[in-house]
Amino acid sequence: MKKRFLSLLIASAAVLAAIPAFSGCSSETCVKYTLYDAEGNSVATYKLPEDPSTEETSQAVEAEDGSYFVVTGYSGKITDLVIPAEYSGVPVTEIAAQAFEGVNNLKTVEIEDGVTTIGTMAFAYCSRLTQVTLPETLTTVPRSAFAYCSLLTSITIPDSVTAIGVYAFFNCSSLEQVVLSSNLTIISSYAFYYCESLKSVTFPEGLQTIGAGAFFYCTSIESVSLPDSVTFVGYASFQSCTSLASVTLGSGVTTIESFAFCNCPLIQTVTIPSDITFIGANAFYYCTALTDIYMDNEFSDGTQKACWLYTVNLSDTEDTDGVAEGTYTAGSDAAKTYLYTDYNYYDDDTAGLYGGYIPSGTFEDSAYMLQLLTEDLVGMEDVDGTDVYVYWYFVSV
Repeated sequence: MKKRFLSLLIASAAVLAAIPAFSGCSSETCVKYTLYDAEGNSVATYKLPEDPSTEETSQAVEAEDGSYFVVTGYSGKITDLVIPAEYSGVPVTEIAAQAFEGVNNLKTVEIEDGVTTIGTMAFAYCSRLTQVTLPETLTTVPRSAFAYCSLLTSITIPDSVTAIGVYAFFNCSSLEQVVLSSNLTIISSYAFYYCESLKSVTFPEGLQTIGAGAFFYCTSIESVSLPDSVTFVGYASFQSCTSLASVTLGSGVTTIESFAFCNCPLIQTVTIPSDITFIGANAFYYCTALTDIYMDNEFSDGTQKACWLYTVNLSDTEDTDGVAEGTYTAGSDAAKTYLYTDYNYYDDDTAGLYGGYIPSGTFEDSAYMLQLLTEDLVGMEDVDGTDVYVYWYFVSV
């Protein structure tokens, strides 16, 4: 098998004796690189200087074709980190999970192009981290990668990234600016949860999914405009965005989950996309400035739209007899909406005239829709005092 020699930076013999498991760094601050062969087997771990250009002495180390480095940790007090694309011809492809978790002295991170993977929580709890440069070869920002980096003020997600993982920037409370990848398809649950300094986000065309709580309690964000490619707006995704005054939902949105825009007290107008198929409970609860909700009577294909309302009583563990315990009315025209506290159950004979059914031709009545979505269906109680939650399923007729 063809082999090549790599010149790796090393420390003095005395330092090497003190840390026999590693080689290559005489400075107080070092980064640990683990060498893997082409089959993915760990070969050796080296300590290399924070700045690889500072060391002059070297030692020949044997490595096979196909070998690669994974950054696995550090020693000392690291402040400004550069992860190079390679060391002496050996590519650096990955930063391991939790490699720099809780490094409180770390202020800047630059990851050169060539690194394709960052592990879970790789930079979580780096409380003094202010600047990060991500490589154009990265495909995913993983789970909790930068969670609790409370001084991070901006981030640019390179166009190579298609997914932002759960909790990726969780509680980055100083994060003001985010530039998203143009090829992003999913923002996972709680990705930007509690980023209370975040003022604006431009969502790229091609984005499809916004996960649960993705922008929960982003209290400085003022406007949201979702492209037509977005189909799913997750549970509590923009809940408690208390500065949010303008919301534009793209034509492709079919699902708005429960509490999606709950407690957004500055929103005044919402237009529900024509092809909506589901709106969850309390999606617009406590939007106290909301005065108009617009919705077409037809789907985009021209078919008439109607709606079944289903309710869940939180005290129930099962539906024992298929018949609800109590009946609730909503809106001034009570004949339109009989609601029952069972699980996804309706029956024209027992549920009354419409059986939890809103017929076609009523959705362009903004006042009626506003009343149903924000007032009368929220905070209702069953006969035993427990809350009832109402879910909307839209169908063609």
